[in-house]
Amino acid sequence: MVFEVVFAAALGVAFFCWGVRILLRPHLLPEQFRYLVRAARAWGAGTVLLGIALLADAVRASGGPEWTERVRGVLLLAAAALTVVALVAAVVDRRRARRGARRAE
Repeated sequence: MVFEVVFAAALGVAFFCWGVRILLRPHLLPEQFRYLVRAARAWGAGTVLLGIALLADAVRASGGPEWTERVRGVLLLAAAALTVVALVAAVVDRRRARRGARRAE
């Protein structure tokens, strides 16, 4: 039980820090998001929310208040929506770039 709480808390802090890094420095991202600053920031915000949800999960598992379970659910839904929107934006942008390269030939 203690290992699960510590592991969830560590993952939550790691995801939170990674998301803050993405939000503050969107130009230091993988190739898919390099030129899509808004998509990168949406992906970073989703990662931050995922980190907070994991921390809420760790608090709930360690005997915290029951409302953290509801907060965790809302945060996970918001994180999933932001991450999916960012990934769809990256895919659409890559397709547009490929089509533009084909038309230029």
